[in-house]
Amino acid sequence: MKSYLVFLGRNKLYTAIQIFGLSVALGFVILLLSYARKEYMVGKTHPLSEEIYVAGTGNALAMTVGTAPELFPEIPQIKEWTRVGYPMLLPMVVNDKLFLTDALAVDSTFFSFFGYELQGADRRKLFSSVTDIIISRSFANKVFPDKDPVGSIMYVKDKDTPFTVIGVVEDFDDDDIFKPADILISMSFEDDRRDWMSEFGSICSFVKLADGTTDEDAKQALLKAYKRQWNFWSDEPDGDHSLSGVSLTPLCDVYFTELLHQYRSGNKNLVLTLLAVALVLLVSAMFNYVNLTVALAGKRAKEIATRRLLGDSVWQVVGRSLTESFLFTSVCFLLGCLVAVLSRPGFEKLLDAEIVFLADAASIAVGAVTLLVVAILSGVIPAIIVSRFKPIDVMKGSFRLQSKMWLSRVFIVAQNVVNIVLVALGLTMAAQMYHLHNLPMGYNTKNLAVVDFAQGHGGLTFKDCSKEYEMLKSLSCVKRIGVFYTMPWTANITTMNDEQGNRDAHLWMSVSRMDSTCFSMLGFDVVEQYTVPGVDKVWVDTEARDRLKLSEQRIKLLNKEVCGVVKDFRSYTAMSSPGKQEIHNVLMQLDPNGYITGFLVEMHDSLSTSGTKAFDTVKAYCDDIQKMVGYETGFEMAKTVEDILAEPMKELEKLLLMVLCFIFVSVLISAL
Repeated sequence: MKSYLVFLGRNKLYTAIQIFGLSVALGFVILLLSYARKEYMVGKTHPLSEEIYVAGTGNALAMTVGTAPELFPEIPQIKEWTRVGYPMLLPMVVNDKLFLTDALAVDSTFFSFFGYELQGADRRKLFSSVTDIIISRSFANKVFPDKDPVGSIMYVKDKDTPFTVIGVVEDFDDDDIFKPADILISMSFEDDRRDWMSEFGSICSFVKLADGTTDEDAKQALLKAYKRQWNFWSDEPDGDHSLSGVSLTPLCDVYFTELLHQYRSGNKNLVLTLLAVALVLLVSAMFNYVNLTVALAGKRAKEIATRRLLGDSVWQVVGRSLTESFLFTSVCFLLGCLVAVLSRPGFEKLLDAEIVFLADAASIAVGAVTLLVVAILSGVIPAIIVSRFKPIDVMKGSFRLQSKMWLSRVFIVAQNVVNIVLVALGLTMAAQMYHLHNLPMGYNTKNLAVVDFAQGHGGLTFKDCSKEYEMLKSLSCVKRIGVFYTMPWTANITTMNDEQGNRDAHLWMSVSRMDSTCFSMLGFDVVEQYTVPGVDKVWVDTEARDRLKLSEQRIKLLNKEVCGVVKDFRSYTAMSSPGKQEIHNVLMQLDPNGYITGFLVEMHDSLSTSGTKAFDTVKAYCDDIQKMVGYETGFEMAKTVEDILAEPMKELEKLLLMVLCFIFVSVLISAL
């Protein structure tokens, strides 16, 4: 071993290149294995993770608020059930301070169903009143630091009804599928404000199956119940909409499911892709180790020949070579751990996730196996090559012919092929990302910002926001302002019977509701105009006109008058646009006395009169409004339309950046 250390010391550049390659590759693998393990644990640590299911459609996990109480009692395959609403924002006033809280509506059976511990509350009397609330431990420590919160009174902003704290629950941890919640409210809150059996996608129903029931039996029973309740329901998932088919998803699979839901979710393909690229990088570094070791094998030929003359067998030579490989790899593994620790903040920022290094038995076992495998794979080829050196060859000087073996050349070619494939992958991903960023939407997105004053409320009218409207309008950088309820990127999906007389044919509409100012700012190109636009009249795009056979003789849709046709535009974002075969785009002019969810602001140009960016001026104004209102926790009130459309692509951008980083390191190792 001493001779090996002397050899490394005499070949410092060779040693540095090998250490760099293996250490960086192992560091990345350690990081991504830790990230992958944390991702795969979400939903799986619950004791009943394989026994609790979510009953949904063929495309989504959520159903109506009345699905469980109306249908499940008649299904013997379902033993127990509980409902959980989607996360919402509720502004709550406590001791004259305003908190924008993350709220979750649950049934009284939620805590016993999942086994969460409650303090201060009687499980038999949970949510006996709609004004009962349960708060999380972290929220209790923040709002009531010096007293027991049970019995305290809280108010919803702009409402007089007091809510009473009846208990405290521990925070959902990182392995729960539920997002962090400040308060849990009664499901009656959702029962009172949602259509009982017609508003889909609002509530998730968790179930436990009866003893002896398979999930397939339960799915068939659910499907029959759905079809009895809704006569349009089909057996298989139909297109891009959710009201078809049936699903029964185990709790342990919810995090990675492709079905639509609003709880915590992960991208399994992202995790697997990153792991695959990291392993390819590791293989490239191992090839590099083999190539350099074989290339310098001749420098140790005399040493090996001398050992053979002194009585070493072939297996002793192989064993010594593998031992050296294990020692070298162990040092690289320790340095890789250091690389992982130093790189963790950057990786967490890129992945937007916390990476936890666990030192439990499983992690240690995986680390030991990884180290052993890498050491063997890295050392076996050089060991075989050096074992073939014979003393007589060294004496004749013919050992160099054996060192330049075809196998070495194969590894060099393989290493470069891997790099070429990685570069091609990176270029392809970059081209796809460029295409998505520049995908035509069919409407204007420049110099437009969305200001959301209604988030956290059940809905506001224009009168409620008139003061903010006038103050925004007075800003020098603001050209004009419109109001809306939904926009093309947040359109509502609705259905109607075919007015041609086929009552079994349901037409799916993507409906955006805005005033005429928003319509003008978005720059929809009018192709045909049948009547004068007005309140509650609708526009359709050319695709909808052609498919629905609309004309001046047939201008009724959604019980509204069709005032004209605009050029085709894209609903939702580049990452979530529904299929054109299924959903038709509709623009409805908003009633000024109806509910709105925000303002669409058009700015004059990129700079305001003060020299700052126009959007920054608008955003600063919105931040001041939040401070004046008194929110202890806030939300991002103002966003540009371009940012809203680009936001769903951030995950892909992170993946691309990670892959490019790995490609750069792999190419660098080969170049060295």
